Amino acid sequence: MSGPPAPHAITFEVAGRMMPKERARAGGGHHYTPKDTRRAEEAIREITRVAFHGYGPWRGAVRVDLDLILSPPESWSARRRARALEGEVVPTSKPDVDNWQKALFDGAEGVAYRNDSQITEVVIRKRYGPRSKAVVTMTPLPGEPAYAR
Repeated sequence: MSGPPAPHAITFEVAGRMMPKERARAGGGHHYTPKDTRRAEEAIREITRVAFHGYGPWRGAVRVDLDLILSPPESWSARRRARALEGEVVPTSKPDVDNWQKALFDGAEGVAYRNDSQITEVVIRKRYGPRSKAVVTMTPLPGEPAYAR
């Protein structure tokens, strides 16, 4: 059962360094999702459930803005860390944003929206900040869905 559509965007944070989605593993004659990935998706699902209390899952199109904020490595000098926090050094290292995106989309599925195929717009930003976190904003979009879910 879904609640009323949200009149606005819903924003929530996932504290700490988000776990990127790992590839499925094979073993015992079948494929499975690694335990760390399952735990990360369950944590995202619970945070999403709190944020969407009374609003989801949405049935129409959804826009997702994802700000991935990483703390600079401790091994860096104070000067390089300061430059990173000022935006002069950018996080071009792994993990890749698409793996983070997939973990978020799968974790929020069934809570924020019925299926991640409803996501029609995505903006992802990766930058350095004082502490690692992901800031997620989901916005219901106008328009008739092509397929009722």
